[in-house]
Amino acid sequence: MGKIAINLDDETLAKARDVASSRNTTLDEMVQEFVKSVAQQSNGDRERAVELLRESFKRFSRDMGPRTWKREDLYER
Repeated sequence: MGKIAINLDDETLAKARDVASSRNTTLDEMVQEFVKSVAQQSNGDRERAVELLRESFKRFSRDMGPRTWKREDLYER
């Protein structure tokens, strides 16, 4: 497990410790849960974006029929 260091002013640190205490946890555990939730949200956002893209392909794709041309014919000079 990795470690990080953050700098907080004394007032913010005291308030954060109070919040953690009122939730029957430690400040360290509270920060870990926050970072995990942010990391999971990022994955969820990416997965949702991919799903939306797939849905748009299905909805807007059209059958163009069989391909009767060759690539070379398109670029004939």
